[in-house]
Amino acid sequence: TEAILLASGKGLPQDLSAARQLCEQAAQAGEIDAQRMLAMMLERGDGVEQNLEAAKQWYQTAADNGDPQAAERLKELRE
Repeated sequence: TEAILLASGKGLPQDLSAARQLCEQAAQAGEIDAQRMLAMMLERGDGVEQNLEAAKQWYQTAADNGDPQAAERLKELRE
């Protein structure tokens, strides 16, 4: 997706803020990969102020929607 390209800088100039905005829109629309990616950005502070509580919430949402990677990362953060 465009958000991944913006976040990585592959094919487009890197723009973490724009990537976060696109991820947030897609995450709110129910896109599971975007939910996990937004959680990772929030966890690391990529393009947004680091916010572990918000990251956990998005990992939980993605996990609830069937994302096993999000479920595993959420488990790790809670340990």
